[in-house]
Amino acid sequence: MKSLVDAELGDLVEDGLSQMMFLMLMQCEEEELDADSLNRFAKIPFESSTDEGAVCISACPNFQRELVASLSGADEEEVTDADVQRDGGSALCEIANVVGGQVIWAMGAEDDDDIKLGLPESSEQAPNAAEWPQRTSCFFESDGGSLRIDVLQRPRAS
Repeated sequence: MKSLVDAELGDLVEDGLSQMMFLMLMQCEEEELDADSLNRFAKIPFESSTDEGAVCISACPNFQRELVASLSGADEEEVTDADVQRDGGSALCEIANVVGGQVIWAMGAEDDDDIKLGLPESSEQAPNAAEWPQRTSCFFESDGGSLRIDVLQRPRAS
């Protein structure tokens, strides 16, 4: 399974989310994010015969509101806290699903049918990056707030 570089991941995410979810994102540097506000999480696992990994989504509450509005076709001002509470985790899972598909394709799924994508799930916390020797990241700002995407990868235990 091929690896990604940060710039390649950023381009994949920006293109995919603007085309499929109509989100206007601007890539930024990690230092430009308010890391403490990234407290909404989703992930989707992937695996091959040699590697395992996950695409992890971290977002701030305002970005999650923007995403719920985009997916429901509503104006952001129309989206209530109850809407975000009910639909926000699923919305982040949709991002994980879209980005996960793009990631495994870029890692060689077209040529290697051994690469499998799991099911997305929302999470209460970000994965422990120390458990993953390989990490590729990209960072975004939108009108709504901040978004971080990490691709974590390691050799499969035998």
